[in-house]
Amino acid sequence: MKYIPSLVPAIALFVALPATAQPVDIARGRALAETWCVTCHVIDRDQATSVPIGPPPFPELADNPDTTPERLASFMRMPHPPMPDMSLTNSEVNDLVGYIQSLKQ
Repeated sequence: MKYIPSLVPAIALFVALPATAQPVDIARGRALAETWCVTCHVIDRDQATSVPIGPPPFPELADNPDTTPERLASFMRMPHPPMPDMSLTNSEVNDLVGYIQSLKQ
């Protein structure tokens, strides 16, 4: 087999992607945030309603360089009090993470 250097990065990227990767639906992520998160978190930069002190605002999470998509997804998949068990599917978690990341400035 002949080595083709220009194909190596493309092949490496293809192999690194999960087989079930689906496009992220930012609008669905926002809808999930409005359903599950808005009573405890500020979910966007223009939210006028008040929330309890403590839970981090989504824009703050998005702007924090330590808050990676992987960390957010892991946090949502392992709920803990006072956060409810939302029983989100992987696709829903990815959409919600995508929405939070879309708030990054």
